[in-house]
Amino acid sequence: MFPLKRKICLPVFTIWWMVSAFQPLAESSWTKPLQPSFAGGELVCLAAHPKDHTRFLVANRSQIFEGASSLDWRMLWSSTGRQANIKKILTFPLLPDQIFVLTPEEILMGDLRSGAWASFYSSGGNPDKSPLSFTPDPANPNLWFAGTSRGLWTTENSGKTWSRSGLVPSEKAVPLLHYAEDRLFIGSENSIYLVQRETSPKPVFELPQKEKDFSEAEEALKDNTAFYHARIFELIEAPVASGHFFLGTDDGVFETSDGGLNWFPLPQSGLQSAVILDLVFSEKTNLLFAATPRGVFQYQANKKSWRELSRGLARSNSRSLAIMNESTLAAITGDGFVQYSLFPETPEPVSLFMPGAETLDLFKKLVALEPSARDIQREAIRYANVSNWKTRRWHVASRAAALIPSLSFGKTMYRNSSLSTYGGKFFAGPEDVNKTFDTDIRWDLGNALFSSSQTSIDSREKLMVDLRRDILSETTRIYYERRRLQIDLIYTPSLSEQEHLERLIRLDELSALLDALTDGFLSKRLEEIYERNVELNKLWIFSPGNG
Repeated sequence: MFPLKRKICLPVFTIWWMVSAFQPLAESSWTKPLQPSFAGGELVCLAAHPKDHTRFLVANRSQIFEGASSLDWRMLWSSTGRQANIKKILTFPLLPDQIFVLTPEEILMGDLRSGAWASFYSSGGNPDKSPLSFTPDPANPNLWFAGTSRGLWTTENSGKTWSRSGLVPSEKAVPLLHYAEDRLFIGSENSIYLVQRETSPKPVFELPQKEKDFSEAEEALKDNTAFYHARIFELIEAPVASGHFFLGTDDGVFETSDGGLNWFPLPQSGLQSAVILDLVFSEKTNLLFAATPRGVFQYQANKKSWRELSRGLARSNSRSLAIMNESTLAAITGDGFVQYSLFPETPEPVSLFMPGAETLDLFKKLVALEPSARDIQREAIRYANVSNWKTRRWHVASRAAALIPSLSFGKTMYRNSSLSTYGGKFFAGPEDVNKTFDTDIRWDLGNALFSSSQTSIDSREKLMVDLRRDILSETTRIYYERRRLQIDLIYTPSLSEQEHLERLIRLDELSALLDALTDGFLSKRLEEIYERNVELNKLWIFSPGNG
């Protein structure tokens, strides 16, 4: 591992950034606008438009759309006959008229002027040549680099012919490439190499080794929403100062202000997940934002901590970010495409909607009848069989086992036959047979105090405590997100029937997630509640007058 050196003197930009970025964002909230077509599956990635800062690009598995603040979606490309399995959209200021799209088999390029699309790199079905990353050389628009599952490839004629590059060993995967001025950053699974003009690659960063287990990063990537099972996910440059970069990894965010030579970890206080799948930096606000499997977070430099921006819509599986027109933060989450205003306008005083007395009485009745958070937690523990009584039984049984004797039986049989000769005759016998029996009963009373099996129980108990904590945390999060959505439906009526239906679908989805953790406990209770109290169904009927 390459040490992250500590310095006494802070870089000038770091001090300036801490001073200029101490103001938190004004209170805002995520909004979910009209979504593009879902014919190609859920949205997987997002990118800023290379020419128009008011527009942006989003993609699902097999379609690419262009959108704007007015939400006039326009399809730019769609695969024909098969699912392209799009992984990432890339744009570069050097090539403002081009869009680059990564898939497991090829890299596509789209022309925004003509609308033409072409594949300029193909793996040919060879998994070792599957593309993972791509970048052009800012000093030479025809010199391009493609990182693959095994090695780095380069072309000097805009993709017409490719040859293997010797900058990294051919057996290394290259899931990250980033060019900034004369610096090329090459990312392997857990390392960063820096290449400057006419110099050899220099290792400048390496993550510490982790034990091989099912990590949160693997959980975030298992549905193929990211393009490689690496530990380094994103590298961005802060546009307000040269040589200042941020690196997103499965161990938090790292920062450098000397062009990438020395990296320092940012504090993780406030982060609910250290897995950083994407990063964006707002030049206008001087703020850093991170997408994690547990939501979107803003870094507060003065407090050396992170602030959650993820209540509600952006709470689950945030994986792609973009800044639109330096005024809006856009994200792809488990709920689709959502937006967050960086400069929320102060609303004019308006009369707040207040539900009628009958509606409020029905809602209070529903809240009283529905299972509590504790009920849901108890059922989740029961269904997962992770109660602490389980390990207590193991300990009691382990000590009680010392009171049960070990019983053994033995039998020994000895047979001796003699053979002799006399006078030319053979004589056999007599035969001597000897049989013995034994019984052995033993108690090991020392095991009543401590035995080797209790060490194993302690290890299993620790694993069970971790599992129980994760289950209870997820159950509680989903339960109260569902409760907040119910309150929103009552106190903030939908403006359209489509919006109302989408919110009801989200309510059903959260209920189904709780069912998955409790063996259908919530749905069974809800069926009983609504059968006995039919009037509660009025709560979820769309009323145009409320909008």
